[in-house]
This record gives sequence, structure tokens and C-alpha cells, in this order.
Amino acid sequence: MSLSALIVMDEFADRHVVETSLRANPSVVRHSFTAGGTEAARRLLARERFDMVFVDLDLDGCPQLLSELRGDAQYSALPFVGMSHNTDEEQVERLLSSGLDAFLSKPLKRDVVRAEIEEIAGLRSGQSALQTRPV
Repeated sequence: MSLSALIVMDEFADRHVVETSLRANPSVVRHSFTAGGTEAARRLLARERFDMVFVDLDLDGCPQLLSELRGDAQYSALPFVGMSHNTDEEQVERLLSSGLDAFLSKPLKRDVVRAEIEEIAGLRSGQSALQTRPV
């Protein structure tokens, strides 16, 4: 299996955690693209096919981007993993009900990100179902 990921975030430390977690198993994730903002993400989504998207919800415009993409049938089955410093339980529940498949709290931990990648990879191969839950 070989998946492709889009990372929409500008914060170096958390982006690095996601990127290194994706590279940790090259047989699962063949390549990833990083967009430092929503416009770059839109351009990448228009020209590439992705199997998963990691979205920094603290980045300006990302909640709106998520909403737009969830409303587009082309992206309806695409797993979206949101990340934020805001871990208020009510806010997380709202985010999950608005179209996120999973939520990761910042600062990100490599083992938690890897587990989420493995969960998505299992979903794509038909081995498991992605559960909507905060991590």
C-alpha cells in the first residue's frame, strides 16, 4: 500500500512531527506535501490526489477550508485529521461533528500521530474503520 498525505500547517515543530511520522513507514506513505497556508493547500488539492489530510485548525482559514472541502463530493471520503492547541471538550466535539475524522491536540506527539496514520492506512486497505474520536 502506498498513500499520499497533505499537511496544511505553518508551525515548524508540529509540522516536523507529522512529516517524520509519515516518513517512518515508507511502505505505507509514499509521499507527503506540505502547504503553509490554505491557498497553497487549494492548489495542491486541485492537482494531486491525497489519501489523508492533516489540518492545523489554528492556522487562519483552515476551519473554513475544511468546511468547504467537506461540502464537496470529491473530498467527502477523504480522512481529515485536525490539530489544535484548543482542547476544550465542547470545541473538540464541535470540530469532530463538523467534518473531522480525528482530532490531535498540540503539541503533537510522534507516537500518537503514527497511530493515527496507521488507523487511516487500515481504513484505506479495508482492515479497520476510522473512529471519530479525540486523541
